[in-house]
Amino acid sequence: MSEICHWFAAIHWGRVGTLALAIGTFLLAFFTWRVSRAAVKTLEENRRLVDETHNLVESNNKIIESEERRHQENLRPICIFEFDPDSIGSIVTILQQSVSRIKGYIVNKGRGVAVEGEIYLVLSTSQSYLVIRFQAVGNNELWYKMTHYDYLHNSAKTEYFIIPLWWCTEECARKVLEEFENRDLIIFIRYTDIFGNFYITEQKMRKDTGQFDITLREGGSVPLDGLSCVNNPKIFT
Repeated sequence: MSEICHWFAAIHWGRVGTLALAIGTFLLAFFTWRVSRAAVKTLEENRRLVDETHNLVESNNKIIESEERRHQENLRPICIFEFDPDSIGSIVTILQQSVSRIKGYIVNKGRGVAVEGEIYLVLSTSQSYLVIRFQAVGNNELWYKMTHYDYLHNSAKTEYFIIPLWWCTEECARKVLEEFENRDLIIFIRYTDIFGNFYITEQKMRKDTGQFDITLREGGSVPLDGLSCVNNPKIFT
């Protein structure tokens, strides 16, 4: 018993306490490191999940935009001016009124509706242009069509495909006829689809055949710089 007491008395308790404190500090530092490492891994995993989610959202958005673009392209209108080139010498009917006529029409060859638009007849020789505005033209529909019924002879209805030159003077109508005869006419058709997108059809007459070279494009404006408008374009029909 006395030996045990002597042994306990011989222990340097200060050093034991220091050792125990060192061990405790080491263990605390070790567990803190483990917890910190686990937290870093958790943060990295969360960051990876966030990046994957962001990429997935962007990918889905691109797919949606692509499908929407394809859907809009499938419903795109394509408006073309057409006429009989064999009757080019009498294509313009000149009236002694505020309205003359062109023996032609606008046809929509696209799948979608042309909600509204304007036809620009550019008269190169006089540095001027006319504007004829039109409203909705559906798929494979024609604008402008007039129907005549001969009540005197009780005959059936006859359909005429003409484009009215609203508020166009006789002099202006003769200039349009001259442009047709000289095959100098340039026609622009600017129109919108049901989604609000703008399209332009440009048609230039060929000198040799009188037919048109046609260019289609999206958006933009009609190049009318330096040209003056010679009619009232505010009338819709």
